[in-house]
Amino acid sequence: MVGHRSVAGSFSLAWRFKAPLSAVIVSLCASPVLAHDWYTGLVDPVTGYSCCGGQDCRPVPRGGIRFAENGDMELFLDGAWRHVDPQKILKISSPDSRVHACWVASAQQLRCVILPGSL
Repeated sequence: MVGHRSVAGSFSLAWRFKAPLSAVIVSLCASPVLAHDWYTGLVDPVTGYSCCGGQDCRPVPRGGIRFAENGDMELFLDGAWRHVDPQKILKISSPDSRVHACWVASAQQLRCVILPGSL
């Protein structure tokens, strides 16, 4: 008797290898490192330094954005409301229609803010 594989058996064997590989590829594409790439090259308009040191920029949840009585924007970062200097707002729109902040927690410094096309 000659042994042979059925088409279904070949498919299930191939799937055993492709499924984990596909999961790894998807997780790499969704990794914070790759998602952080669009911040590269952004520059603080006041100091001329880079906005992001690789981990400083992130989206701000909707509940973390408010406007003070005087109309100035405030962002909730590291457990406190922080005033946004209008000069720190970049003249570009965020690619995902969210507000993003580049906040250096160790220095308690807001480097850059990126707004969506409209709030």
